[in-house]
Amino acid sequence: MTVKRFIKYFIPYGIFMLKRNIIGFKRTKRIKRDTKTNYLHDTTITTTMSNNIVQICRADYDHPIYLRNYTMDIWIYREIFEKNEYDFSVNKEPKYIIDAGANIGMASIYFANKYKKAKIIAIEPEEENYKLLKLNTEKYTNITAKNAALWNISREIALFDVGIENIGFMVGTNVSSLKPSTKNFKQLIKTTTIDEIIHDFNIDFIDILKIDIEGAEKEVFESSKEWISKTRCIIAELHERKKRGCNKAFYKNIKSFDQVGMYGEDVYLSKENYIEMI
Repeated sequence: MTVKRFIKYFIPYGIFMLKRNIIGFKRTKRIKRDTKTNYLHDTTITTTMSNNIVQICRADYDHPIYLRNYTMDIWIYREIFEKNEYDFSVNKEPKYIIDAGANIGMASIYFANKYKKAKIIAIEPEEENYKLLKLNTEKYTNITAKNAALWNISREIALFDVGIENIGFMVGTNVSSLKPSTKNFKQLIKTTTIDEIIHDFNIDFIDILKIDIEGAEKEVFESSKEWISKTRCIIAELHERKKRGCNKAFYKNIKSFDQVGMYGEDVYLSKENYIEMI
């Protein structure tokens, strides 16, 4: 590896890790990865329906949660609902939340129950995930599901299956920019931008932007000049390992955030103490 490439891709991440160790992040609960098999069992609140879809009815949620058994859906469910991955404190009740890379909607459901007055826009490109996202969110009047990929412009774009079950689909216009294992074309999908979402939903400020879009954060943050000043908090998973340039695009454009922290695989950014950090 050349010195130039090292500086370009890894120095920003090293600086961030130093900040992580100094600043840290405060949560209600600490989270560890669940290494158990992806099978939900020993519970009285589940019902297996047709096509191996599991319906989960929780006393603390108004509507059932649907997921696919024997898949990564189980792991995501445990992280969000059993280990409280998004159980952080905010200094003001959020009004608008964007869940980009919503998958089947579990983060959106969590936010909808925690912040009942918030308007949540859930964006998911892959068609099978989107069908379950619609099923999971159709009874929530504060969630709008959008079948699209988040990108820097509106267009049609290629969706690729990276072979990580139902959680790792990537989008792109230049196949050569993707790692070799990610070139299995699946379908064409429409894209949307954060600026379009702000306009379409008449959003003054994005209170929480949760973004897990498998490498498309490179293009999104490269075109963030307008919307990033209207965003109070970002929760992002970066995918430099899948697409070169993600880290650089992200760290270059987050200078307006005065707090940074990390929990698990997610980077947390906050302005004016919107999220409580230590």
